Amino acid sequence: LPLDEAEASEGRIWAENHTDFNMVTVLPPSRFVQGDEFIAKAPDDRVGLYLKTRDGKEVSGIAPQGCITVQLGQQLEIILGGKARATEHGVRAPSTPGIGRSSFAYFHHMGVECELAPFPEFEAEGRYNPPKQVGAYDFMTLYQIGLLTLDQLIGLLGYPNQVRVGRG
Repeated sequence: LPLDEAEASEGRIWAENHTDFNMVTVLPPSRFVQGDEFIAKAPDDRVGLYLKTRDGKEVSGIAPQGCITVQLGQQLEIILGGKARATEHGVRAPSTPGIGRSSFAYFHHMGVECELAPFPEFEAEGRYNPPKQVGAYDFMTLYQIGLLTLDQLIGLLGYPNQVRVGRG
């Protein structure tokens, strides 16, 4: 969403740093818009996707023209026993008011009925145990990040008539 002048001068972000809970995310380069018009290039060097390296440094994740960015997600981290890590990333808004960002992300998930656990050759000494069903893992993650209510979660997990226990 385009920012107004006050928001743009505050250094706002469009997406807080996070990791995706899927297998991989595929991102072609984003396009920037002003009103109904696409802008040929980013309005400033602050805007766009930023990835965090293992040593905590933030680097631009904007793919060169004709390329894509591929981010590893939590599901892939788990099945690889942590040998590869989910990519922490965020999206910064421009410091120029009135500029929007149009992006297309492809999120690839494991099947909801699959077991989510490290492959035997990548066992991580119990770090990712106990094994979980992918669907339950996805629902719990959506609940933890506030995209599902407790009642929705309970219903999706198949316990609509059970006594609800507080989050405590």
